[in-house]
Amino acid sequence: MVAVYHAAAALITRLLPRNRDRMLRTSDLAVARMTKSPEGVGETKAIRIASVKSAGGYTLRIRWVNGKTLAIDLQEPIHKFKRMHALRDKATFAQVSKGEGDHSVVWPGGIDMGADRLWEMTLEQNGRMDALEFLRWRWRHGLSLTEGAKALDLSRRQVAYYVSGERPVPRYVLLALKGWELERKELAA
Repeated sequence: MVAVYHAAAALITRLLPRNRDRMLRTSDLAVARMTKSPEGVGETKAIRIASVKSAGGYTLRIRWVNGKTLAIDLQEPIHKFKRMHALRDKATFAQVSKGEGDHSVVWPGGIDMGADRLWEMTLEQNGRMDALEFLRWRWRHGLSLTEGAKALDLSRRQVAYYVSGERPVPRYVLLALKGWELERKELAA
């Protein structure tokens, strides 16, 4: 496994030579204050919901502030988690609404689900594992869009495209994520 990371780091060094020194200097980054980007994805991990409605069964149709409208099937968590069992009743499930601050969906009885988890599930269910991996990398390290862009020597707009699922994340960028993490671990040791 370590050999794979070293190979990724070597590839990153060749692909992103200008960024190598910056990645080595990077220390623990504080989460930036949240500001809305033109793409509708906040500087930090805040994902916001524009509207939500039941689409039949255990499916929600969510319009995100980035303009995308996607369906998400919640059958698995409804049947898996005890706190969501009340939603097995489809009439109760259909009473879904947008939560306060656009950061969740809520149902009667105090049941809610965060927008960030819903966005993760939406990306996964729509086959966007590349965007999901990129998003989780950012969240894992508490990186804003700007900080993520600087870490990878990409434009902030490109990072926003990746996070929003607007554009596919190239393989070399996914390798750069692993190399960046490896270099941080080596610096910490």
